[in-house]
Amino acid sequence: MIPLEEKLHCLKPVSLSEIDNLKLLNRVDKKYLLTETEFVQLSERLAQMGYNVLTINSSILQAYETTYYDTPNLQFYLDHHNKRLNRVKIRIRKYNTTGDIFLEIKKRVNKGGETQKKRILLEEYNIGGDKQNRFITKNSGLLGSQLQPVAKTNFERATLTSEQFMERITIDSNLTVIVQDSSFSFKDLIILEVKRAKDSGNNGISNYLKEKHIHPISFSKYCLAVAMLHPTIKHNAFKPLLQKLKINFHGNTA
Repeated sequence: MIPLEEKLHCLKPVSLSEIDNLKLLNRVDKKYLLTETEFVQLSERLAQMGYNVLTINSSILQAYETTYYDTPNLQFYLDHHNKRLNRVKIRIRKYNTTGDIFLEIKKRVNKGGETQKKRILLEEYNIGGDKQNRFITKNSGLLGSQLQPVAKTNFERATLTSEQFMERITIDSNLTVIVQDSSFSFKDLIILEVKRAKDSGNNGISNYLKEKHIHPISFSKYCLAVAMLHPTIKHNAFKPLLQKLKINFHGNTA
């Protein structure tokens, strides 16, 4: 088990209400894949730089369940695979610690790689209602009836914040990806995502990662699930990522 809690427990705990001003729904994202050794070194630097860690019910690890929706021809996946600058992801995410369920739409727009995220709180885990359909149409131009569930992911997340650097960092581990009846669980993969306001500069943890020659990588849990487990889908663009994961990280197929 990756020692996330053990290595991050020294950070100052903060509540959901305290980090509300750092939602960063319009932001620039960078993702990194870390080994356990790299994460241990990173955690020491995060403590030195004064990052805070979100704590709910005395726990810094929050379990997430996510279902990704796409068109029957997997247009969202193919847009990402083909590196379209403007692309969309639609998902339902359950935050197991709080029980909250959100319908979320993420847009990648051709404005310096900016990510825009919209979401609404749901009472049930589905996209079949009028409220969901209006939200989907408004933010994607599609109808809910044009979408179908394609992939699921389960993982645990620690969330760190820094008002000084206007950054929000998520650290994901124990990832399982599921497509139809196939699944794959990563034992020792750590996914680090640095989310910062577009005009905040680049003087937070990204500088440390650059010093350590840890470079950002294009990574999507949804696309990883489909590329790994869909039997016929085009995935040439993701072969370097899949090879990197095969060499550096272990897992189990179910």
